[in-house]
Amino acid sequence: IAESEDMIKVAVDGLIKNGFINYYGLQRFGSASVPTHLVGATLLRGEWRSAVSLILDPREGECDDMNGVREHYKEHGDIDVAIRNFPRRLIAERAILQRLKKYPGNYLQALMAIPRTLRLRYVHSYQSYLWNHAASMRAGMYGLSGVIEGDLVYKKECPGEGTVTDASENNDDHTNASEMDIFAETLPEETIQSVKIADSEDLLKAVYTLEDVVLPLPG
Repeated sequence: IAESEDMIKVAVDGLIKNGFINYYGLQRFGSASVPTHLVGATLLRGEWRSAVSLILDPREGECDDMNGVREHYKEHGDIDVAIRNFPRRLIAERAILQRLKKYPGNYLQALMAIPRTLRLRYVHSYQSYLWNHAASMRAGMYGLSGVIEGDLVYKKECPGEGTVTDASENNDDHTNASEMDIFAETLPEETIQSVKIADSEDLLKAVYTLEDVVLPLPG
């Protein structure tokens, strides 16, 4: 729905000409009013108590009954009542409470009770959040008209070769060749694609387009 067909045409033309930024989608950040990336940020800062609070505290958009349980725990700190009233589907909340009952005040221990896959999801969400910001900054500062000098791009000269080649070219004394071999063997060949920094020569030859531009995922 738009104000006019002209607006729709402009949007479609822009999509045809420039494509779209391949952002991490909303699913990565969860549907709750406390996004998973905020929890991930507190975990990376080592703020264990804050992370526990973000997971347990009342939150907007949740049903009144559930928020009542959260409010009661925040006000009274009654773990037994909270465990009894938190539904089993809230895995992280229940795991934290059960561990706090065993180790009162030990928030790191409480967080470690969350299943590892869920703990990693918090951190991966923050990685994705940072990547999305980096992609927006790249587009905002330099536009989407094409590759600029300094962009990181998929290497076109040797598409079949992998990161092993790049590492040896960098002449990194700390790189262990056998470790790189193992890394290469554990990935399907099509997933290993070399990257390079676009230079002035690449721009003159117009070797790369915006579709070749990539950004590293912080980790």
